[in-house]
Amino acid sequence: MKKNIKVYIHVGFHKTGTTAIQHFLNMNYKNLIKQGILYPLEIRLMFEKARYAHHGIAWYFGFGGDLTPIDEIRNMGIGAKQILESLHKEINQNKKKSVIISSEVFSENFDEKKFCKVFDLFSGFSVYVIYYIRRQDNYVISDFKHRVTHFGYSQPIEEMLGRQNLDYYNRIKFISNLLGKENIFVRVYEEVDPAGSIFEDLLSCVGGRLNKSFKFPPKLQSNRGLVNDYIEFMHIINTHFSQTEQKKIRTLLRKSEVRPKDSTSLLSPQERLKIITDNYESNLKVAREFLGRDDLYNPSSIDVTKLPEKHTFKIEDFIQVVLDFSNKQGDKKLRPSLQRMLKRFTG
Repeated sequence: MKKNIKVYIHVGFHKTGTTAIQHFLNMNYKNLIKQGILYPLEIRLMFEKARYAHHGIAWYFGFGGDLTPIDEIRNMGIGAKQILESLHKEINQNKKKSVIISSEVFSENFDEKKFCKVFDLFSGFSVYVIYYIRRQDNYVISDFKHRVTHFGYSQPIEEMLGRQNLDYYNRIKFISNLLGKENIFVRVYEEVDPAGSIFEDLLSCVGGRLNKSFKFPPKLQSNRGLVNDYIEFMHIINTHFSQTEQKKIRTLLRKSEVRPKDSTSLLSPQERLKIITDNYESNLKVAREFLGRDDLYNPSSIDVTKLPEKHTFKIEDFIQVVLDFSNKQGDKKLRPSLQRMLKRFTG
């Protein structure tokens, strides 16, 4: 019976629509059940944070590095036995042919022992991994924005870039060595992202399909695209303001309707091309070994003249917009701090 059940572990990669996918799966729990697909609920409810995804499993087994809320998990008294029993109980009760486990936190560590402990949860089942990838320069920009707006990141984007592992081939090959090449679905984010087709693409991996009964998550407030002025502004805020003030300013700016479309980039065309070129050999291996094609993200196909220029930021102009908005909203507590900051940068 177990061998007839397929467990699909969706591991990200980060910034490839993972949060949207997880909300989609959570919203459509009953629709998925009707198609013979289980998105385990009980194990998600066991953990306080992110109940729309399976981050709790990843955190428990040590994935996530410094951001792992290990103390909270220990205080909850949850152990490997409870996780195993919860998963198997729900799987056996529903008797569905496909099971989806989703957490991009799994892609943050490459420790064989940790992965084997996760795979052991599904011993006897057929286990597969779904891995989405995104062109590295686009990933870096998106990841930088996320770090600045959610984690108070204050270092330059160039410093962050120097510490990132953008070698997709070695990441995917690592999992392939554990599970087997035939058990990995590698998907290219840019080819399935438009018009919500990423949901359809994920369902196609697990034997499901979209129909009119499925609901779609709204554009997520927390992960939506943010204009570059906002990012640069928050980058400076993270250096000069307390965490409490940072949080208030983030909330204030998210309410703002001043969000023109960006025509610039946080990286120059030359910087973006270098990232693509530096990772081309790795991408080529992914294409040939896991995608069955001859090429992927070829730098020679990139027209540098069509890439947006690097963003130029005038902080005094943007602070004035925030001051005006703050005053309009009656948020007088932040106004003195912003005025001091404006004075500091304008002399």
